[in-house]
Amino acid sequence: MLFVNEVSGLSVYASEVDEELGEVVMVAIPDGSGKLNYYSGDDAKKVYTQIMQQSDKILEEFSELEKVDKSFELPEIDVDPEIEPYGPFHYKYRFIKESSGKIYGTSKRISNYLENRTSQRQNLSASVRSSTTWTINTALTGGFNDAFKLSVGGSWSTNSSFSETISMNVGPNKKMWLEFRPLIRYVSGKAQKYYIPRGPINKRAIVVESKSVYSTSPETVYMRLGDRSFMATDGAYVWREISLR
Repeated sequence: MLFVNEVSGLSVYASEVDEELGEVVMVAIPDGSGKLNYYSGDDAKKVYTQIMQQSDKILEEFSELEKVDKSFELPEIDVDPEIEPYGPFHYKYRFIKESSGKIYGTSKRISNYLENRTSQRQNLSASVRSSTTWTINTALTGGFNDAFKLSVGGSWSTNSSFSETISMNVGPNKKMWLEFRPLIRYVSGKAQKYYIPRGPINKRAIVVESKSVYSTSPETVYMRLGDRSFMATDGAYVWREISLR
């Protein structure tokens, strides 16, 4: 049940996970140093439950934040020490980060179904392909976009994809497939246009436009299996299985 050396060029099988979720039989998670940590049986179910609970908790926190109307915030915000309060009047831009971290994204089925209608376990090959794109909830242009990019870094607005062939050890009279939950970075905050009033007394920034921003971005990690190395999207790879009817 490992990735094998053949690169696949077959069509994409990725789709939303079916209603019949099946049983989690194995989970593989990159460790950040080129290896995959494998969990099977009850350990796999425990790890998958932890992943779900972590994601649900963060999503619940964001849901509560979205209920708060922040459209009437006071326009005056303390000036950042790096802001120069003197000189001719002109607008400036900045991104104020409110929260950031990592969260597991939506589940996708990224392989075709493998069916074993015999009474013995079989190693069967499947094409695997997936693509995860970066997202942002609002359009940022000009100075707003420049300030956001400066805050999150140049690698933020990139996509991650991979295409491989895997071998699955399918049980007798079972159907198996591979599911993937990308581990995505997220950031939320305010992209603001502001100015510094002239004069020696008031050194507080006056915000004239503020945009609430929530953005996610995938990461590509190095993985090594046997004598072969490749790049793939960071996340949880989940093997699921159900009995054939």
